Amino acid sequence: MFDPKKPTVLLLGRWQPWHDGHLALFKRAFAKSGQVVIQVRDVEGSSGGVDQDDNPFSFEEISKDITEKLFLSGYKINEDFIIQLVPNITNITYGRGVGYKIEEESFSSDIESISATKIRKDLRDLGKIKNGWVAEWSCSGLQIRLRRFDSGLSLQYLSKYVIQISELIEYNYEKC
Repeated sequence: MFDPKKPTVLLLGRWQPWHDGHLALFKRAFAKSGQVVIQVRDVEGSSGGVDQDDNPFSFEEISKDITEKLFLSGYKINEDFIIQLVPNITNITYGRGVGYKIEEESFSSDIESISATKIRKDLRDLGKIKNGWVAEWSCSGLQIRLRRFDSGLSLQYLSKYVIQISELIEYNYEKC
């Protein structure tokens, strides 16, 4: 069972999506303390900071993906790790000697070259992510998850997505 009193490593990120580089980081973190807290920044459909505007995945999708991939590597949720949703944290500030370290890990070039930006592009090229929303199509129907919209979103902006959805339905309907 995950023990909140035990020394623990914290991983904070967008995880858009979780990939093998993140897995390598997790394994290294786990080796330090035997348990890890994975914090997921709440950035779906918004900016995570400079050059971090592409955030199509929800907390639920990210959590499921992380849990499944870590399970396949032999780790168990609520035992070896927990996942927490946190605000869109852009800065971490601390005072003097507060009892923990902030460490940057370095990896081999094959791990460091893994790019979530490239993975998202490949997913878009395969039609699994479409302009900020995720669409899954089967001949029995369409499941669409629109990104969360701000209350100030213009109708013109929203209508762009309605048109894209109708085009996707028409295209896939013809294929069935």
